[in-house]
Amino acid sequence: MAKTAQKSLNETTPLFLTADKLSRLGGIGENTIRRLWDNGKLDYIIVGNRRLSTLAALLEMFEREKVSATITKEREPQYGSL
Repeated sequence: MAKTAQKSLNETTPLFLTADKLSRLGGIGENTIRRLWDNGKLDYIIVGNRRLSTLAALLEMFEREKVSATITKEREPQYGSL
């Protein structure tokens, strides 16, 4: 079923997407998409007066910007003297 859903997504998703559609697919807000464009963190093309990006560009940005989880040894609580 996952392959069917992915195939359906690929068939119905255009190659270039507006901020609105990218935000829906990526789970982040339209203003965040526009801020990423303005800061040069997300690639885009200009067509007329619109900026368009690909889902692949958004996923690449997620990969570049992710913060890896680190396991740290928990410190024992420091109790002050009473």
